[in-house]
Amino acid sequence: MTRTKKRGQFAADDDSNGPLFFVRVMEDHTLDNVTAEAMGDNLLNVVSALHGFFWWGGPGIATEHTAWDNLMKGIKAPQSGSAAQNTQAIAEQIGGQIFSDCWGYISLGNIQEAADLAAMMSSVTHDMDGIEGGKFVAACIAAAWNDPDIYSVIEKGLSVLDPDSSYYKTMREVIGFYHAHPEDPDACIAWIESTHGYDKYPGVCHILPNSAIMMYGMLYGKGDFDRTMGLIADAGCDTDCNLGNVGSVMGMLKGAAGIDEKWIRPMQDILLSSSSIGTDNITEISSSALYFTRIACALHGIPVPAEYEKVPGQYKADFLMPYAVNGFIPDTDRYHACTLRTVHNTLRICLDDIQPHSPFMIRKKTYFRPEDVYDCRYEPQFAAVLEPGDIFTYEIADPYQTNASVTPYIKDYAGNYFFGETIREGTVTMTVPACRIPVLETGLQIELPVLTRRTSVELLSFSFEKHPAYTVNFADLHDEDRGLDIGSVRHHTISGLNLYKGGAEITDTGLVLKQESAFNLSCRDITLQKVTLETQFPEDLILAYAWRGCRDYSGLRIKDGRLYHIHKKNDSLEETVICDLNVQPVLTIQADIGNGTVTVQNRTVPVSFAEEKGAAGILNESAAPVILNKLQILS
Repeated sequence: MTRTKKRGQFAADDDSNGPLFFVRVMEDHTLDNVTAEAMGDNLLNVVSALHGFFWWGGPGIATEHTAWDNLMKGIKAPQSGSAAQNTQAIAEQIGGQIFSDCWGYISLGNIQEAADLAAMMSSVTHDMDGIEGGKFVAACIAAAWNDPDIYSVIEKGLSVLDPDSSYYKTMREVIGFYHAHPEDPDACIAWIESTHGYDKYPGVCHILPNSAIMMYGMLYGKGDFDRTMGLIADAGCDTDCNLGNVGSVMGMLKGAAGIDEKWIRPMQDILLSSSSIGTDNITEISSSALYFTRIACALHGIPVPAEYEKVPGQYKADFLMPYAVNGFIPDTDRYHACTLRTVHNTLRICLDDIQPHSPFMIRKKTYFRPEDVYDCRYEPQFAAVLEPGDIFTYEIADPYQTNASVTPYIKDYAGNYFFGETIREGTVTMTVPACRIPVLETGLQIELPVLTRRTSVELLSFSFEKHPAYTVNFADLHDEDRGLDIGSVRHHTISGLNLYKGGAEITDTGLVLKQESAFNLSCRDITLQKVTLETQFPEDLILAYAWRGCRDYSGLRIKDGRLYHIHKKNDSLEETVICDLNVQPVLTIQADIGNGTVTVQNRTVPVSFAEEKGAAGILNESAAPVILNKLQILS
């Protein structure tokens, strides 16, 4: 008897990291002024230093690692990804293709626009056929916006390519084989393996064998989603990349209505990443679609529909789209048979078979521990999206008079539950109390007074406002063993912190932040009012009160016995001396942004703070470790 192992939530992957975070360059640019250099700067902001996001296989081996290394050395895009800089073999690996879906999403059907944006971003890390692949993927997705025929979509995708490129010629060869053998996919894949297999090209994962398989799947799939995905999966090579790219094309072609729910429902509308931004690594598939929508509308001068607008510092679940359950998952066992469906912009909690006086939970994770996920090869790290002080609201309807008792709750890192007010219908609000951080989940406890079958209650809305107000006692945090990364090295994280650079370890007195190491926590789109740090006196330490990326933050810096006010933006660093400091064993420093003061060593000094959004971050820039005791944040 074969048993299927139950998997946890899929943790993170480079194929989704790239499209989700590379498109952020368009938050600060237009179609007319965006450049490859700006895209390279954005890459350095959203990609952690040798952590997650990519395969860090080494400069001269892994294309993205090579390009990142170039960018860090000041070699700007597009030279950072050029064949002249890195060799043709490095420049033509698969990455230029696999990260390009986003440009097709936001182009609103404009094929050339999608190809141009993809070429620009691909040039940051790739060149030659590496760029051609990015153009093809983005153009096909854009073409599928308006064209329901896969063969027409393919031709439109090919129309933006250089006809003299090896990429174009390879794709035409596959098309030619298909026309000669339109009903023999086995013969085609055998031909691809013999003429365009990995052994025919240099490097670890060349783009052309995989592009040939993508074309094979689209041709022989004949517009059927299931058949297309099955052919590509069976063909081997870099299956997740090829399925991801073609899945985007076919998804745009078919729409949600044309895709069997078996491909969608198991994901439970959860999307995890491994960028440098801890809270942004926990999101939903549906909210990511809305994010792409807002970007596309802004770029093309289209008003964003009111229901799609994002309020800074506020999270609102959206149940508009099919399967948009926003990561809510029901408990199910012999006493509670329950399923979730989205209907008319509500989350329908289907009470299929519920025993009386047997409470159960509808859960939404706000932090993911190692045991909550599987396949941590791309080193996911998270900061909790819900923090003490935040205020969340549930709106409940009971249209079928089930008399269900509904109680909101949160669960902290120690496993403690904190419950709010019980209601039957209406709106209930709860403030996240002081608790062991990070907060693991929120949700609803539901209890029925009688045996209940084949009916439902409805979650009309769920939202929370960010008002973090709590103290991090670093000695109370936990080391998390997340298993083997893609290089088969054991990956450890610190609970609630996104350690995007270097390393750290917990001791009885606090957190030892190693030399040239840094982390962030909380949310990048709120304005913190007060940040206080207690630490061993450092050689060179930055307390960021507005952290937006690895090279985009404002904060206070202790360096060479002085306190500075600093602003970092890409290559620009502004430092203004606030005061001199006396060396002492323990230092407490407070940035009171709301009142325009800095307090350090029993002195309060006026400082001109601009109102800036960003998370909290600590960066140890020195050549020696430093011990951190406590961090207090208040918005």
